[in-house]
Amino acid sequence: MIIHIARIPVGGEYIEGVEPLDALDLVRPDVVLPKEYNYRLYVCAIEHEVVVTGKIWLDVEFACCRCACRFGKRLEINDFDSQAEFGDRTESIDLTVDIRDVILLAFPNYPNCKDDCKGLCPQCGKNLNVGKCRCKPPVLTGEWDDLDRLKIKIKRS
Repeated sequence: MIIHIARIPVGGEYIEGVEPLDALDLVRPDVVLPKEYNYRLYVCAIEHEVVVTGKIWLDVEFACCRCACRFGKRLEINDFDSQAEFGDRTESIDLTVDIRDVILLAFPNYPNCKDDCKGLCPQCGKNLNVGKCRCKPPVLTGEWDDLDRLKIKIKRS
């Protein structure tokens, strides 16, 4: 996104719209990205600095890290903030890298389709959100049995 300094009115202005996401060169094989992102930004030039604040949002499709089901989620960056200094000959400021970085940082590390997602059965792979599987708990032998039993007991409750 290019901001032309000469077009910024005294006192600043709000700009809003939709931009193509491919301009940001985002590559995430684990998600389905939309074709565009939305923004509502306040742009202000103060002496030799451009200050941009506002909101950026887009709808992304993730794979749940627990059950592997696809689900959609809106990523909202409500506190976007960018500052750039400019000289007498500077005509425009490019916000592309700042917008790209803030969108990447908004991606969840471990996306979950819902907070109480039960995930997949570790033995048969059945989605436990759909129903229980018929697997029997593994027979535990070894020096870590007590801890493993405690873990299984906690999961069932």
